[in-house]
Amino acid sequence: MATICLKFKSRHRPKIVEFMEKVRYMEQKAVNWLIANKKTSLSSVHAALYHPFRQQFQGLHSQWVVSALKTATGIVHQFRKRKRKGKAKRPKLKKPFVSLSPHLFKVTWNGTWLRVTISKSSHDLEPILLEFRPLQKIIGM
Repeated sequence: MATICLKFKSRHRPKIVEFMEKVRYMEQKAVNWLIANKKTSLSSVHAALYHPFRQQFQGLHSQWVVSALKTATGIVHQFRKRKRKGKAKRPKLKKPFVSLSPHLFKVTWNGTWLRVTISKSSHDLEPILLEFRPLQKIIGM
């Protein structure tokens, strides 16, 4: 079976920007903590920051916190690798990045629109709904 890669267009949504700012805050705090404590393991940052983040952001699903911590450990790991080569500056997050767990989103395709439903908490009554449409017509579907 062939893989199809498509470009999609989406609108800017303030609800997502606000949500991703929370994620960026957690990632930057975790990166700062990892560098200050000279750690790179997920278990150490999880033990130190998971419960404070869960208390600070009670409305978020725990998977969002875990994902932010995993992303931060990856950033610090790459920073240390570049630092050994002499190419590193202290990492500062400009754009938030999150790897979503399959528990957090649902994808549906109706032939015209790609709909991604993202839940912010475990019992979310108003999940984030993203709708994308391809920039070009799909042939053969």
